[in-house]
Amino acid sequence: MNKTEIIKALNKQIEGQTVKSISLVIDTLLELITSELKANNTISFRGFLTIENRLVKGRSGDLAGHKWQTKDRLVPKAILREKFKKEVQDGK
Repeated sequence: MNKTEIIKALNKQIEGQTVKSISLVIDTLLELITSELKANNTISFRGFLTIENRLVKGRSGDLAGHKWQTKDRLVPKAILREKFKKEVQDGK
């Protein structure tokens, strides 16, 4: 299911809301999540999902006589919570 399909599905389930208003909410939510992760904050939907940054250490090496190096960087990591995993597995 992609973003457009999610918006259309929400539109069918939520009376009185337009596709445009639901799209605005989804876009704003995604912008907020991105902004919070850029500020190195953790996003948590209790019982469902946590998104946090993990530090990936830079590496260095030598390839055919050329030295190379990468910098440390933060990488977003999504962690699915057990309650959510169980519900999906149980088909509830």
